[in-house]
Amino acid sequence: MPTTRPHPLALLTASVACALSGCGSSDDYPRDWPAVETAWFRSCPDLARTYELDHRAPPVVRTSYDAKPPWERLVISGRPGGDLRFTATRTVKPAADAEPWNPPRNSLEQAQADMRAQAKARATAAGRDVPTEATQLLAHDAYRCWRGRLTLQGGYVLARDESHGLVGRGRHVRTTGQVDVWCGDGCQGIPLGFEVQHLWQRWSRSDAVP
Repeated sequence: MPTTRPHPLALLTASVACALSGCGSSDDYPRDWPAVETAWFRSCPDLARTYELDHRAPPVVRTSYDAKPPWERLVISGRPGGDLRFTATRTVKPAADAEPWNPPRNSLEQAQADMRAQAKARATAAGRDVPTEATQLLAHDAYRCWRGRLTLQGGYVLARDESHGLVGRGRHVRTTGQVDVWCGDGCQGIPLGFEVQHLWQRWSRSDAVP
């Protein structure tokens, strides 16, 4: 749910407080989700395990939401505070076995047979070109940790909840009003406030062996 900031100074204050506290107690955290694990000071969360994906992976892995076939699991490996490897996986079914060949009896059946053959050829070629994995290495200096939260460059936060699931939080900021000031072409108004909306995601732990 959106949280209204009445003045730009309030946004700066909130950003500083967030950097110091790790944003561990966000009021808009979904109440029906397991609580997020916390740790002391600069401790990093242990995220190394396999998670079930609901199409979309964390932004550290470059995958599309509507990928065909969809991404099924996310495997994170590496020690806390070190280099981490994120690998999204999916299953690509092999092309169907060849159907028994029946000679066409007329031109219509011949055209239909040609269309089926072309469609099967396209599906076979597509199946060969579809990757089954998408891997991204996250270097230890590309993120920072605070109280069990891992923050990526750009502000996206990853953490582990008490059921060993993976929780992600993005942030969208927009102005809620402005005072127009004329100062020539290309001038912009002075914002009166900001609205910060947290975008939450969660991925359950998978029992599958990576």
